[in-house]
Amino acid sequence: MKEKVINIIFFYPSKNIGGAQLLFCRLGEFIVKKYSERYRVHYIEYKDGFARKYFSDIEKIYYIDYYTDKEVRIDYLNNVHLVSPLNFIYKVDLFVKNSNTKLFFWDLHPLNLISVSEYFSVFYSKCNLKKIEFIYPLLEPIRRKKVSKFLEVGISQGGVHFMSENNWSFYREIFNLKALNTMFLPIFLPKKTSFTLKEKKYKEGQAIQLSWLGRIDTDKVDLLKRFLIDLSLVGRKFVIHIIGGGNEYCNLLKNIDTFQNDQLEVVFVGKLYGDELYKYLIDNIDIHFGIGTSVLEGSILGLPSIVGVSSLHKGNVSAYSWIYKIEGKNLATSLDAGNLKDRVVEFLLDNSNRIGDLCKSHYEEHHSVGKVVDLFLLKLKNNQLVIDDIRQTSLYTKSIFERVLSRIKFLIKK
Repeated sequence: MKEKVINIIFFYPSKNIGGAQLLFCRLGEFIVKKYSERYRVHYIEYKDGFARKYFSDIEKIYYIDYYTDKEVRIDYLNNVHLVSPLNFIYKVDLFVKNSNTKLFFWDLHPLNLISVSEYFSVFYSKCNLKKIEFIYPLLEPIRRKKVSKFLEVGISQGGVHFMSENNWSFYREIFNLKALNTMFLPIFLPKKTSFTLKEKKYKEGQAIQLSWLGRIDTDKVDLLKRFLIDLSLVGRKFVIHIIGGGNEYCNLLKNIDTFQNDQLEVVFVGKLYGDELYKYLIDNIDIHFGIGTSVLEGSILGLPSIVGVSSLHKGNVSAYSWIYKIEGKNLATSLDAGNLKDRVVEFLLDNSNRIGDLCKSHYEEHHSVGKVVDLFLLKLKNNQLVIDDIRQTSLYTKSIFERVLSRIKFLIKK
């Protein structure tokens, strides 16, 4: 007997491009191309949303129109699994009517359930992780208790999954979780390039060519500035190629002389994507640097790839590690990882590009598309979380105190 087709609905409507948007689109694309007989892929998206542009040349993607002021309808479909980032937890209650619809939440950021605070989200955005761990239970004890209960239920039912050990550890601490979670669902990067590093290009006496890849936005620019300062302290000549753009790009460009000196030259490359990016890295770069998905763009090529600390730590923090030494599916290093000079010395002593080969092997073992998608589909199959499970945790109900806060917020806005 032929198995029923499973409807996978991705819920992440967005008009912008970012790591999470690309992750969901790439996941949908891979499933359509490899498993279309078993799964039908739907995407809840704006009429002019990013996903529609991404899938413009891909068939068998079914769209469900999303409007901010209209109800979304998915109850006409059966055998449904709704897949969403964890910070969309409060949105699904608005349109999931079918009690049999399975809900699958993927944590892609340690602040996914903190940043959606109705009352203090702006305040939290200015705090580092340690401060949030301290202040959140004091400011929102009732909400914290509800979120904790939801997470316990979601994990036990197979509907809540974490991308890395770092994220899981943060949630476990701040929400005092008792549930065990050892099999993470990591971020992946599809290998769509034929480019690969053949041999180490660096010759003794030359300036070392490094790349920094990522958004140059308010939440990332301090990390980049710290990296530039640390480079200037190593005692070697470097050329740093900054690849990316963002709302802090012009300010950084205007003040770049603050960082440049006889030992450090800065090259602004701008935004590069796909094969254009890979060709640039292969042709010009000795060592790649990034946080999150950005670091994988170098390791996928066999470039020695350094990962730094998460930008969420904020402040004057310096720690650097080769990506292949990172455990727990993490894409940021620990605060005690070591300094940049140590990594540069290791690179100089590596005559055979052993470090680059190890970085590439790390990508293939932990972050390749095939392995992650197979794990995703296995988790999807075992998921039993439905909307009634969440409603029973009181996550969607407000206490008297929360209703008072909402009223105060409304009056302030008015």
